[in-house]
Amino acid sequence: MEVSTPGTTTTRTFEQMLQLRAVPRVGADYEASVFSRDFRGGLAARTRDLGIGGVCIATASPFSFQSVHRVVLVLPNGKISLEAKGLWQRVEHAGQVILTGIEFLEPDPGVIDQLWDLVMDGGKLLARFLHGDSDLAHLSPDEAVGVAHASRWRDVPAGRYVYRSDVQRSGEASIFIVLSGHVILQLRLRGVADRTLARLGPGRMFGGLSIVAEGLPGESALAHDDVRLLEIHEGAFRYLCAARPWLAQRIAHSVTLAYARRAGILLTELSEQL
Repeated sequence: MEVSTPGTTTTRTFEQMLQLRAVPRVGADYEASVFSRDFRGGLAARTRDLGIGGVCIATASPFSFQSVHRVVLVLPNGKISLEAKGLWQRVEHAGQVILTGIEFLEPDPGVIDQLWDLVMDGGKLLARFLHGDSDLAHLSPDEAVGVAHASRWRDVPAGRYVYRSDVQRSGEASIFIVLSGHVILQLRLRGVADRTLARLGPGRMFGGLSIVAEGLPGESALAHDDVRLLEIHEGAFRYLCAARPWLAQRIAHSVTLAYARRAGILLTELSEQL
């Protein structure tokens, strides 16, 4: 989960971030309700990732994450209620939702076993996807599981941008892999017209240039239809750099290779037009 978030009073040391990230998690989409001391009843939410020790949830409106005391998850085997506390919160501009990181407080052993099963099974399924026909197919099965446990899901409605080349927002630097749907990469010409660079389907990677090369993306990424993405957020990538540097290096190489491949196609097209 994130080290800190702009506009909040919560900050975490790098060592604390490593401890949080070391707990296995996986992208997951479950119904949830979050309970705060600031309002009655539960606030409807959806999970983005689920871990042994916590969860990332998405809500339509912000709330005081410091006042969270309980979260209810609707899992395949039924509802579970967990005492909890909020760790961080930030705006996800692409989905126009609020993301909140929540830590579970001393869950029962039976609940921990249930969470372990969900996280491990979800990680295996996602690893099979990555190890199959994806831009990370060169990873070993163990490395694919490592990516699965460092990622979360992001849903972007059709017609909405995942990111834009002319808009730089704090906290939205991520590497993406398409799980379902299609993403259109566009290049703005002379500030007025958008040219399609690529149409990416399941398994294709994009984004991440600002993480691995400290540069701004030259392209915009638009959801052609309803899209589900696998997201490796900047905080997760920094964890991999510290805990699994070889895996982080292989992911970074895949990001630069994807950019180089698309740049080569663009240069070929331009040379044919001259």
